[in-house]
Amino acid sequence: MPSRAVIAGVTGLIGSSLSERLIAKGWEVYGIARKPQSGISGVRPVAADFLDPEGLRSALADINPTHVFFTTWVRRNTEEENIAANGA
Repeated sequence: MPSRAVIAGVTGLIGSSLSERLIAKGWEVYGIARKPQSGISGVRPVAADFLDPEGLRSALADINPTHVFFTTWVRRNTEEENIAANGA
């Protein structure tokens, strides 16, 4: 079974570096975003929102990732809101 990664934040500094390393090692890499971009060679974009569990489950249904990497966070107006959103 091939290693299959789902990366949240794949277009950011850490996510893009991680994706390039994994692709170079033969991994299948999927990048999740609410409005995905396919700017990184070898990354398969997936439209999904981590704050929508049913939509996320549906978007990942056929992918069956072996690994999930969170390299991003959601910014809200207050620290309390940041904790609630990113803790979800």
